Amino acid sequence: MIDELIDALVPLLGESTVAPLRHVTRAVRGPLDAASSVLPPVIRHWPAATSGTDLGAACRAVADHSAPDGLGWTRNRGYRPDNTPPGFLDNYGYLEVVGPDSPLRSATVRFGFLLLGPSTLYPEHAHPADEIYISLGPSSWSRDDDGWRELPGSSVIHHPSGCRHAMRTGPSPLAAVYLWSGAIEPSAVLVRPVAP
Repeated sequence: MIDELIDALVPLLGESTVAPLRHVTRAVRGPLDAASSVLPPVIRHWPAATSGTDLGAACRAVADHSAPDGLGWTRNRGYRPDNTPPGFLDNYGYLEVVGPDSPLRSATVRFGFLLLGPSTLYPEHAHPADEIYISLGPSSWSRDDDGWRELPGSSVIHHPSGCRHAMRTGPSPLAAVYLWSGAIEPSAVLVRPVAP
């Protein structure tokens, strides 16, 4: 299942970009152990956010296999009601399939799915990792002080190490594939926490 998803990413990212991910997934075979977590309410948007494209179907298949019954979906522990916009925590979550504490363990790569509900602002944040997103639907993205850009589905978005970035959705939820490389620890931190 994950091999098919990686194959679907090659035309968008190139084989050399997905090669480290392919290496990790080939080293592990057999059923994946789902991480335990509290189910974020945002997973109610997963079917709608991944419908209508072959890439979305491949993402659903991997998520269903690695996170049965939604187990494994989580949120950044540093994001709290006192430092994020109202309603953000109910409309944000991610499923990490490859990473240090993920079903497929890796100390060098993080790979998974971001999910944002409709009309959601993911505040400006940064991390040491180099990050690539592939959005499955339309959304707005901001990077450093460049302002907002409206991007269609299947856009490839690159955030170099340390780059400040934010995302926001319109009337539809957004699913995005993410791939972190380089310094994958620590997790993202909010650059400008939002006062409640």
